Amino acid sequence: MKTFIKTKVVKYPNLAKFCENKPEVVKSYVKHFETQDEAEKNLRNKIKLAYKEEKPGHKKCIGTACDISSLFAEAKAEESFSACGWRVLEESVRANAATSVHSTEHDDGGVDNDVDNDDGADNDGRFNDYGADDDDSNDNDSNDDGDNDDGSEDDIIVDKFNLSLAFKQFTEYLQAKGKQVGFYVDCNLQELLALSNVLLLKTNEHEASLIEFIGSQNLNNYQHVLIEKYTDTSNNVEPLTFNSIMAILKTLNKFKFTRREIKEKINDVAKLANDDDYQLIDILINCINKLPDHERLHEEVCETELICTFLDSIITPLFHDVNNGKLFRWLNTMVYDTDSKRPDGHMSQLEERIIKLPTGFVEVKPSKSRTNSQITHEDSIRLSNFCKDALEKNNMKALIAIQAVGYYVTFYMFTQESSDVYVMCELLSINAPKSISELPEFFTHFDQLKQVMLCYKERSCLKEDSTSYNSTKKHKLCPSEMKSVINVKKPKGTHASISFK
Repeated sequence: MKTFIKTKVVKYPNLAKFCENKPEVVKSYVKHFETQDEAEKNLRNKIKLAYKEEKPGHKKCIGTACDISSLFAEAKAEESFSACGWRVLEESVRANAATSVHSTEHDDGGVDNDVDNDDGADNDGRFNDYGADDDDSNDNDSNDDGDNDDGSEDDIIVDKFNLSLAFKQFTEYLQAKGKQVGFYVDCNLQELLALSNVLLLKTNEHEASLIEFIGSQNLNNYQHVLIEKYTDTSNNVEPLTFNSIMAILKTLNKFKFTRREIKEKINDVAKLANDDDYQLIDILINCINKLPDHERLHEEVCETELICTFLDSIITPLFHDVNNGKLFRWLNTMVYDTDSKRPDGHMSQLEERIIKLPTGFVEVKPSKSRTNSQITHEDSIRLSNFCKDALEKNNMKALIAIQAVGYYVTFYMFTQESSDVYVMCELLSINAPKSISELPEFFTHFDQLKQVMLCYKERSCLKEDSTSYNSTKKHKLCPSEMKSVINVKKPKGTHASISFK
């Protein structure tokens, strides 16, 4: 479309003339949509974006009125005919192969083991959607054991599987898909992140296309490897401290103690706790001070109240430690260390009254945002961009990324594990308490919260050695590139990539 507008094939370019001059291009694009309405809306969006990029100073908008019913019908007919042809060919090849095997067995008493493999008749893929044929597909499969000559020294190997190579093949596939079909923000989150070389690891929430290239077991294994690498599961709350506080919290629903009495009992236990556990106890004190007795009904909690009353009580004690130079702030303003703008929360390393470097970012959306999955998934992309920008500007070990959608809070560790792969790995997902009555259940997650807190203290800092993967800035989708590959009309029946609950 950009070339059509730029080269001035017609004097006044518009969508109707584009369809008239480039019918094959239009058909190759619209055939991927289920309905004509979806195809038209996405086609109009594409030509508007192309026109704005080629002629940014023009106040006039490009004409988008067009009837693509005939092109859409032709595209669907050709697709149906092609699919039918392949099915007929497949059945024919299988029939011939079976006849050949039967004939060989009858004549020689033996079986020809190469018949099926030579024709590739058992390969259900036949042709991949975006240009790769069976031979390419089989070549990819042959590399699954990780033993290949194309790998580099810093490749990620998981149980002899070369994850770096598989991820590279995945991104190449996505680049072709982006040009031909495009993506939906809330349905293809992991694919969009992969275009910026970011691998999102979230337990049991991997997209089918990612599983096809890397494998569900390999993704789960690698997430487990990273969690073991960056957290120490033996770092738990001291048993005496844990049991004493749990005994106090269990009395909340049985006896009518005042909030002051509860805090005094917890503070008595805190006097004997170690420094890390004492820091965690601040979470309970904050919750007792701020949380209501019962969850409020018939009124939505807005983003500001969600942050100030519910989330700050948990996040600030975990990541704000002025004595050790760790600063946490709620900002919603632009920060110096990232090209992407306005994170809701920002963690940083303080050195002699000067913010030295970023150590983490937070994005928050209220509970009602669950009904609009696009904006929650956009926050995931923003978090990835914040962390990627910061890692590329500083020789960091890792950063913490936190995403809250309502009371559901996810803690990620963002690292660069090889020259071509950034990883956004889920460490923990919990539900923040909505009232004091939920504190006993919430307290059961304190061992995991302590591990996340210590991970942040130990890992969110500069690398001690001079080695860095950041010598060259890796590609990240800029806003214009992101818009060019995103579709605006989501088909019915599609599911969100991540469920925030």
